Amino acid sequence: MLLIAADALKEAGIHPATHSLPSTPAKMQGCGAVLPCLPFLPCLLLLLFSSGTAGQSLCPDLEAIAPCSCHSNGIVDCSRANSSDEIFSAFNDVVWPSTTLSEFRLMQNEAVTDLPAGTFGNVTFQEIRIQNGSLATVDPSALLPSKGRLLRLSIESGRLTAFPFDVLPRLALLRALSLAGNSLTSVPAVASPSLEDLDEAIPIPGLTSNAVLNLWSNNITGLPEDTFLPILEDLEGNGFILLARNPIQCDTWFVLNPNYTKYLQKLWGSNCDLCPDSDVISPCTCTYDELYSEVTMDCSQANSSEIFWAFNDFPEIFNLFTNYGGQRKFSMQSNWVVDDLPKGVFGNVSFDTIYISDTTLASVDPSAVLSSKDRLEQLTIFQSSLKDFPFQILSQMSNLKTLSLAYTALKSVPAFASSVLEYLRIWNNQINTLDPGWSLPNLKMLDISYNPITKLPPGLVKNMKNLTLFDASGCQLGSIFPNGSLEFDSGSLYAVYLQQNNITGLESLAITGLNGDTQVNLMGNNITQLTEDSFRPMLQNLSQGANGQILLWGLEFISPCACSSDGIAGEVIMDCSQANSSEIFSAFNDVPAVSAILMNYEGKRQFFMQNNWIVNDLPEGVFGNVSFDNIYIQNTNLVTVDPTALLSSKDRLDQLTISQSRLVDFPFNVLPQMSRLRTLDLAYNALASVPAIGSSVLENLRLWNNQINTLESGWSLPNLKILDISYNPISELPPGLFENMTNLTNVDASHCNLGPILSNGSLSFQSEVLTEVDLQQNNIVRLEPGAIAGLTGDTWVYLSDNNITDLTEDSFLPILEAISEGGDGQLILQGNPIQCDPWLVLHPDSAKFMHRLQGIDCGSCSNPNANSSCSCIFDDISGEVTVDCSQASSGEEIFLAFNNYIWLSTLLANYGGQRRFLMTENRAVEELAAGVFGNVTFDHIFIWDTNLVTVDSSAVLSSKDRLEQLTIANSLLGDFPFQILPLMIQLRGLQLDSNLLKSVPALKSQSLQNLSLSFNQIETLESGWSMPNLEILNLSYNPISQFPSRLVDGMVKLNLFSASGCNVGPTLSSGSLSFHSNALQLVSLGGNNIARLEAGAITGLGVDTTFLLHENDIKVLTEDSFEPIFETLSLGNGKILLLGNPIQCDTGMSWLLLHPNAAMILKNVTDNLECAKGTSLLDLLLLRFLNNVLPFQWVNSVA
Repeated sequence: MLLIAADALKEAGIHPATHSLPSTPAKMQGCGAVLPCLPFLPCLLLLLFSSGTAGQSLCPDLEAIAPCSCHSNGIVDCSRANSSDEIFSAFNDVVWPSTTLSEFRLMQNEAVTDLPAGTFGNVTFQEIRIQNGSLATVDPSALLPSKGRLLRLSIESGRLTAFPFDVLPRLALLRALSLAGNSLTSVPAVASPSLEDLDEAIPIPGLTSNAVLNLWSNNITGLPEDTFLPILEDLEGNGFILLARNPIQCDTWFVLNPNYTKYLQKLWGSNCDLCPDSDVISPCTCTYDELYSEVTMDCSQANSSEIFWAFNDFPEIFNLFTNYGGQRKFSMQSNWVVDDLPKGVFGNVSFDTIYISDTTLASVDPSAVLSSKDRLEQLTIFQSSLKDFPFQILSQMSNLKTLSLAYTALKSVPAFASSVLEYLRIWNNQINTLDPGWSLPNLKMLDISYNPITKLPPGLVKNMKNLTLFDASGCQLGSIFPNGSLEFDSGSLYAVYLQQNNITGLESLAITGLNGDTQVNLMGNNITQLTEDSFRPMLQNLSQGANGQILLWGLEFISPCACSSDGIAGEVIMDCSQANSSEIFSAFNDVPAVSAILMNYEGKRQFFMQNNWIVNDLPEGVFGNVSFDNIYIQNTNLVTVDPTALLSSKDRLDQLTISQSRLVDFPFNVLPQMSRLRTLDLAYNALASVPAIGSSVLENLRLWNNQINTLESGWSLPNLKILDISYNPISELPPGLFENMTNLTNVDASHCNLGPILSNGSLSFQSEVLTEVDLQQNNIVRLEPGAIAGLTGDTWVYLSDNNITDLTEDSFLPILEAISEGGDGQLILQGNPIQCDPWLVLHPDSAKFMHRLQGIDCGSCSNPNANSSCSCIFDDISGEVTVDCSQASSGEEIFLAFNNYIWLSTLLANYGGQRRFLMTENRAVEELAAGVFGNVTFDHIFIWDTNLVTVDSSAVLSSKDRLEQLTIANSLLGDFPFQILPLMIQLRGLQLDSNLLKSVPALKSQSLQNLSLSFNQIETLESGWSMPNLEILNLSYNPISQFPSRLVDGMVKLNLFSASGCNVGPTLSSGSLSFHSNALQLVSLGGNNIARLEAGAITGLGVDTTFLLHENDIKVLTEDSFEPIFETLSLGNGKILLLGNPIQCDTGMSWLLLHPNAAMILKNVTDNLECAKGTSLLDLLLLRFLNNVLPFQWVNSVA
């Protein structure tokens, strides 16, 4: 079994288990003991309990097992087998020196389709790894020989349609199972006593709450309840199930489950939502909006009976709406068959919103609304045939805020009450009667407009103390508005609309209770006199604030122009959409009242003309002396505008829009006089040229989609922020166009005709706030140097969909340098036939530039003309360049890639980001010779699963000032230049696991933090090590018989020391391991044939250290050796693990039971110490008892 630190594995794209072991003990099968879990060492525990034999050949003659191969580290590889029979023969027709091996591999093999019964004979493995092949079936008995050793089983990217899940309970130590990328169609409910690592694993009940189950890319079609419900019940934390890329359908049980909304968040890629199948509730439909957390039941296509059935006969709907915690909505629109909502139509289902529009609905049974009495917030029945509504139930609707019954056939409204209603809209009905006695204390808006109401009941608004808006416009409240009609009592009232009511006069107390900010709109009536007794009290109240006013304008004298006001926006609008030029002129010049009113109005004034096909000019003096803030003209036949039409507003006009018209000329010469004009929009006209424009205030200029082919030079717009000249046949920009636009943020010149060459100086910007330059679709083939200049670090330059073929350095380097200076500037080049030029990849700031480029493929940094078996890949997200030589057929090919191909060596030598060398699963390269990497240096070197035998020191020394991580694992390395480590000043991690190393000299390094040498053939460690910053030292599974003196003395930061599976027994001599680290968490010496520890053999353990001595031959816990260890560990949370030792619980251990802290040591430190067969702690406990009641000397003599 190979131990590689997790960080190195991840760097190589090989992901170890990502989930910590559970905090509860995991039982060791077959020994009856309990192993304490070590969450900080999930990978190491895979080693600590393996039973490999140190110092002994594991493999038979290689020719006898061909085409399989066997390595000294216990890995058997049958990837070259031509059939399962050849694999069967290798294990059954040959005598194996050892039957306890570490790993079986079958990789990228299309010939082997099954693992039949007895495939492995009596040979067992800790890991079986089968990937990227054609394996379709696995006989259970093929796995059972390894039932007491198998830790990880991976059958990935194959053709499995079924798997013997029933064998899992018998695989007692299996912690990781991966079946990703197969053709599984279902997963039964199964159990496992040990499975913990769920990276790409099948789901097993009893998981931890944060487990992740990865079942992606299979053929699972359903979610059987007996399998998935127990799993979902376990995933209470952050765990989830990944089901993407499966043809899965959401089962009915899932929606019916009371916790389905919670479970839905645990299923990723399940094609499930909160709604049942459409066939179940058709013709009603159910939709779930995850973004707004809203479920909508839409019955627009149903009749009354079908709606009743959907809510009363289908438990899916009841369960959905009664359990769902988000928003619930009922919708019915454009329905011409439903004329009533009968009793009990919704069953027991309640809604937050009921929305009914454009229907023939005539009546609503009270129960249809009352089923939602504690939940309903908004009820709308709009444009329907409603003749009656159960207003009497509103007092029971405890949450209803909005009731809208507009455009129906209601004729009367009775007195009703509601303590929560805030908005009541019953406009445009046939209501002629409002009964007295309304009680709506929280009402904010009451709209009864456009009903034939002739009289308001007394006291209608008297108790509406929160009313802000009352609208009774378009009714028939004239001719005399009587006393007591509107007795307001709200301090927040801001609008009262009574326009178009044929009112001729008001009695003295017709309207009372106004405040200083109320606007009373009486326009469009027939009031001829402002009688003092009626208007003085109102004006006195309105004068107490800043915004109170009475609007009295009529409409008839300016027809066909119309005047309206928006009290909320504080705006008056003159709309002449129906007028001709003469009528517009007359409205502003022949009616003094219009001029007087508009000129004295302090709010905003707007002129509006839209969809007018008869006005083709605005003549001289058309607006008289009236000035506007906004002139908005759209979709007209307007061709010309006299300058005076604009100059009358020269000191007021803020925005001028003439769009989608036929304007062929515009008086640009008046712009310098328009002292407040900030926006000029002349889009979609017929302008052919634009002269030099000057304005000190203009901020937004939109000229897009005209016929402009010429822009004259000499523009002066220092405050311009937005310039849009897109969609015009402009072929050239005048020199200096942007020279003084120092506040420019956005320029759009897309879809023009600026190509094929964008000349030098075309776009020279002077603005430090420029964020966007759009030059899309301009037929640009080439940019001259300096064509675009003055960009900032926040500028986005859009050059997409042109015909640019070369990213020339002289043109584009200045652009990239400018947009790379801070900010988030980008150069967008999608849709161009462009290639990634060598200068860009070779540039020292290449990584920085790549982050700023879109639409150009620089992901491959290999020279397409270089015939190299090494590939170069650039990751623009991480900024890392990887050279992958996994396909190299010799070390010489790698040498040539770095020494003969100047492209690659120059690229890497200049590249400022992370650099990585990768070689995996390579059987051809046996040597990395001197100078193999030329002058290229790396941050990471990762070599795994190869036949590499030797590494020249210079191959590593070339990166001495840069290399942080070096991994050469699962290979045939017989020697390593350890003497260079002092020169590797950045090296943090060195992993040489699963090789053929036989000895290690004295190692010295000031930087090394992680050293792993497990599964080699190391017999000798020389003395004199010096690694003060080392945190992890792993020497496991080597035939080491003795530790050199002072091996760990100077490792003051050591966190983990493992020498499991070595051969340091039978006696561990005094001074073998003398630790001096306050951070020491784990010391592992399991499986070392240790029978005795001399006094002082292990010193320096911390109070929280876990000391593993499992699977040794210790018979006696001698006092001089173990008492100091127990004393230290008892002071904290430290433990000693002694499982698998034949400890004799006889008088030789009496010292332990006579120890003052014996009970605590036995309970906490030794973790349920067990005795060898034939001995018992009971005898020793009896001695402890006798010692408490008899003299010590007597008890000792008896013992």
